[in-house]
Amino acid sequence: MASRGGSVKRSPITRIHAGTFTITGFTAGYESTQKRPGEPGYGITATGAKVAQGRTIAADWDVLPPGTIVYIEGLGERIVEDKGGGVNGRHIDLYFDDLDTALEWGRQKRQVWIVKKRGETK
Repeated sequence: MASRGGSVKRSPITRIHAGTFTITGFTAGYESTQKRPGEPGYGITATGAKVAQGRTIAADWDVLPPGTIVYIEGLGERIVEDKGGGVNGRHIDLYFDDLDTALEWGRQKRQVWIVKKRGETK
């Protein structure tokens, strides 16, 4: 519903603290996925989405189900679109376009909040 000033009125966002997570980096490349450009599934997540830096993360789906939107301290919102064999418990793998940036990221601890779970309408 628009106000007289033309802006849209929005409900406040509710975030649920999910705790401290270990955050690592991955790429679409062979070192992370054992796939090379041109091979079937290269750059495609377990949910079928094409990977995108600034959006795609991999998580343990028992902790953060696919489609969950999270806010990561200092980074902003990301979407659980993938999973990985080494991603278990409170571990998130952050997608990067290139290996150097992923390696530079390293392994960090960050606070994570759940913004929206898959299937929620609010």
